[in-house]
Amino acid sequence: MLKREIGLIILIFFLNGCAPARHNIRLIYIHGMDATAPKNELKKQWDEALFGTSSAIEKAHTRMAYWGRSKSAVSLAMNEPIKRMQDEFAVRLKQSLKDNIARNNRYQEHALPTQLFYQECALPTQSLLDERLLELFSKDLDAFFFDESEHKRMCAVLKHEMVDARNSDEGIIIIAYSLGSVIAFDVLSQSSIDVKLLITIGSPLGVPLIQYWYKERYGVSALTAPRHVARWVNIANKYDIIAYDGNLSDKFLPKGFVQDKKCCFSGRNLHSAEKYLSKSELRNEFNSAWK
Repeated sequence: MLKREIGLIILIFFLNGCAPARHNIRLIYIHGMDATAPKNELKKQWDEALFGTSSAIEKAHTRMAYWGRSKSAVSLAMNEPIKRMQDEFAVRLKQSLKDNIARNNRYQEHALPTQLFYQECALPTQSLLDERLLELFSKDLDAFFFDESEHKRMCAVLKHEMVDARNSDEGIIIIAYSLGSVIAFDVLSQSSIDVKLLITIGSPLGVPLIQYWYKERYGVSALTAPRHVARWVNIANKYDIIAYDGNLSDKFLPKGFVQDKKCCFSGRNLHSAEKYLSKSELRNEFNSAWK
């Protein structure tokens, strides 16, 4: 009898020792504009891009704050002054992007001759300023800034995941992509929940017009990093049109709090979430906090 009990104790100890340790950190993703994949499928794609696998332990501690696509009826229901403001916002955003690219001429920095470089990165001039991409982006931005019901809906999904993590006594890491970084900044600026690490990827938060509309919305003269975020790392592909102004460290107080990092990838989608998630610049930052 004693031998049997000892054997059971050894077996339990062995199994516990071999089982993967449970992470006490919750990773929350928030996606960007015009998501078409269902929530679980999108989360699976991001898990695989980041971890290289979708094991049970990783699935159990990653969540997707999923707001889907803009459902705004602003353009149909808004009064005329707001409609003019919305139209002006979309036009100025597109022009701001174009002007900045022309001014910086950043594509000339590449060692390849210009035409060869565009061919290598699949970036003919027309697709460099992809009108559909900009229209989709400005449409969802319009919904976020001008449609209060949509604003609340888009923010609510991230708030819910953060509260759930806190109630489970888990630390929080957030990876916010594209327009998701705009939503995350808004939520975190008004939240008292501690976040261990915020990683923004492909973020347009440096775009002057977005900075302007945040300041107008909240009546502030300068934007401040969320005070309950311990670390904020911003990663931008140097060829990503949406993250063209990827230097956030001097745009949020205290200056230098945001750690800017550049990465580089080519292909037809220079704003790809999966490519960002697979880059060593992101994985290194994430792994150091995930342990």
